[in-house]
Amino acid sequence: MIRIITIPEVPIAYVVCRNVETSEHHVGLLFEVRRIVSMVISSTDLESLNNDPILSKYKSFAGFRRGSSELDTYPEVLIRRVLFGGGLPRRNPIIDISNAVSMLTKIPMTPIDVDRAGQVLKITRILKRESVSDLDERSVVLPRGTIVLVDSQGRVIYVYPYKLTNVAPANTKTRNVAFIGYGAPGVPLPLISSSVRILINYVANNVRGVECGEIELSTSSR
Repeated sequence: MIRIITIPEVPIAYVVCRNVETSEHHVGLLFEVRRIVSMVISSTDLESLNNDPILSKYKSFAGFRRGSSELDTYPEVLIRRVLFGGGLPRRNPIIDISNAVSMLTKIPMTPIDVDRAGQVLKITRILKRESVSDLDERSVVLPRGTIVLVDSQGRVIYVYPYKLTNVAPANTKTRNVAFIGYGAPGVPLPLISSSVRILINYVANNVRGVECGEIELSTSSR
């Protein structure tokens, strides 16, 4: 079991699933990813995306924190990409299904390797300018005040609400995964929780031997 401490503005829902080891070309999960992408394309257009009430809550909050009203959330970035024919970026089946469900529900979600990240994670604001590496090993500079998820050693493993770093993302060798859904002011906690439930159902129904615990909620570190 892990514990995730958060700040009042970012409620989260999370669950740990064990025995989540997959192959690079897991047929079941990749089929579900393609199916979800098709669902998103058929049910979304640019007008509805621009006026989506859930995404707007993330954008206004994250933009306020970073001084930019134009900041996109990762679900929105992915949706725009698939709408313009770019396809979903391929990482590995666990990250890919997490990204696909994030597009579907509009809730940012990440799969974290628990064995690499440790048992206590924390959502916090960085106190000084910091540089991290993303999944492509590109350097990303984070200004002071950026909201991040840090691991037991204080390493940044997720930049809210946008980017996984290279510290502890789930991969094909990961066995114990924390699936985390992130909120924002005004985003209903049941929506975050149900999005995580949808995600782990896809995983549990397609990966043999997976055992998922109960979804945990965390609303404040105070």
